[in-house]
Formats: sequence, C-alpha cells, structure tokens
Amino acid sequence: MNALRSTASRALSRAIGAGLCALPAIAAAHPGHYHPPGEEDEFDSFANGLLHPLTGVDHLLLALAAGWLAFSLGKGKARLPLSAFLAALVIGAWSGQGLQGGAALEAALSVTLLAAGALFVWRKNLQVASFAVAAGLGGFTHGFAHGAEAMPGAGFMAYSIGFIACTAGLTMVGGALHLATARLAQPLVPRIAGGALMAVGSALLIKAL
Repeated sequence: MNALRSTASRALSRAIGAGLCALPAIAAAHPGHYHPPGEEDEFDSFANGLLHPLTGVDHLLLALAAGWLAFSLGKGKARLPLSAFLAALVIGAWSGQGLQGGAALEAALSVTLLAAGALFVWRKNLQVASFAVAAGLGGFTHGFAHGAEAMPGAGFMAYSIGFIACTAGLTMVGGALHLATARLAQPLVPRIAGGALMAVGSALLIKAL
C-alpha cells in the first residue's frame, strides 16, 4: 500500500507540475499581449497549443482515459502504451498540418472515445501490446486533428510542443485518477467511466454524422 501511495503521489506531483507550468502561458494568452508588427510570437503559439487539448471534450477525455487505462495495466507497464500514444500524437500532428478535417475526422475522433469506453468496461482482458497499438491509433487520430486545427501562420513547432506537453500532463492526471480510484476497490467506477465515455462518443458521432 505504501508503494501504491508513493506512486500515486509521484504521478499527482507530475500532473500538478504540468499545470503549474501552464500558468505563465495562460497569463500571457490574454488579448492585450503585445505583438511587435511583423513579428511571429512563438510563445503565443506555444500557449495556444498548451491550451488546445483543454478546449475540446474529445481530446481531454481521451488523454485522461489513455492515462487511466495505461496505469491500470500494472506496475511498470504504463510506459509502452503511453509512449506509443504520445509518439503517434506527434506523427499525426505533423501529418495533418495544413489539411482539412471535416465530418469524417470528427466521426473518427468520436470512435476513439467509444473504443476507450469499451476498454474501460472490458479492461480485464487488456494486454500491454494490444493496448499500445490501440493507444497509437487513437493518438494518431487526435494528433492529426490537432495539426489540422492549427492556426494558419502560427509557429507550428511551438504549437506542437505545447499541445503535446499538455496532453502528456493529462495522461498523468488520468494515471493519478486510476491510482486514487483503485484504492476504493469499487468495480463499478471504471464501468461508470466507460459508460460515460461511450455516451459522449455516441453523442459526438451522431453530431458528426
């Protein structure tokens, strides 16, 4: 139990640290922030990327779910799926840069939430390798959407670093939530979470179609 508490404490500290790191960017993102004429503000691009995963329920929920599910695999097994998720996020973002998403992409994002919800409900059969593949697919889809939604002319590198950093922090929050709820020993908690994910995914899919 002490080891579990220690792991939870470290994960929560990382999540809090990621949030604290975001505060300067949030403070600088107000409308009065000065931009010299003709100069591209890389810091604002970073701030936009940092805040972007927090502005869409699909991105937010999938990042939290990825962290929760990865940590549910057991001690030392979260690294591979989370690495696959974040790496695919980067690849997807650079692949989607300058492209248009449309209804098809919105539907694909909704499907990732449906899949995540199903994994919550039937997580007992979840294997590290298979979840790493699923996390990679979800990460690529959401990364592609992030790239496609980037503001034209923005510093894409800074924007990418921002949303990847925020997403990584959200996965740590998801991991901390798992460690906290695991202590309750209530099997209904992940089922309720899975049902909620599938409900949101279904609503978004209907809207996209």
